[in-house]
Amino acid sequence: MTRELILRERFLDSLLEIEAYLSQYIGSKKARKFPSDVIGFISDIIANNPFAFMKYESRFPENANIRRAVFKNDYCIVYEVTDEKIDILNIYHTSRDPNEVLL
Repeated sequence: MTRELILRERFLDSLLEIEAYLSQYIGSKKARKFPSDVIGFISDIIANNPFAFMKYESRFPENANIRRAVFKNDYCIVYEVTDEKIDILNIYHTSRDPNEVLL
């Protein structure tokens, strides 16, 4: 089953913030590559097997199918799976408190 892949505005904003932060510490060339690596991971891995990653149960009702995938050991990608689509909700650094991350 092919699901529509939707990148939400909050996710895109967070991705740009991460890129800007990384450019200060690892250089702009490597930082510019980060968003494409994330999008590649989403389209190649999450889109093809969205249920491979753990449910994100702590903040959502039991019937919600919100999941999170860890990217490069440092970033959580939060997404919701339905029969028709995969909504990519946000991305955040694993050192952040998940309860403070807006979705």
